[in-house]
Amino acid sequence: MSEGFHHTRQSPTKRRGDEAVADFTLLVRVPGQPAATKSFTDAEQDQAQQYAEATGGTVVPLPLPPPAGYTTDPHGNLVPLPAQ
Repeated sequence: MSEGFHHTRQSPTKRRGDEAVADFTLLVRVPGQPAATKSFTDAEQDQAQQYAEATGGTVVPLPLPPPAGYTTDPHGNLVPLPAQ
């Protein structure tokens, strides 16, 4: 095995099963471990904070703002800003 390799095993969170993508309002990002990123609903805010503390991650509210040079259309799709 190479040095610096981190293996992460995550079990899926037990949920009701009827969540839609729009229900996820929090994201926990773990620096240097993109595979450890997890999403949470408003009802799971305490779990999100606990996970962030346990992993050294940061809780980020969703939705994320569009990147520079982009906006969203009326349907929520990411589109480039018009050239000026």
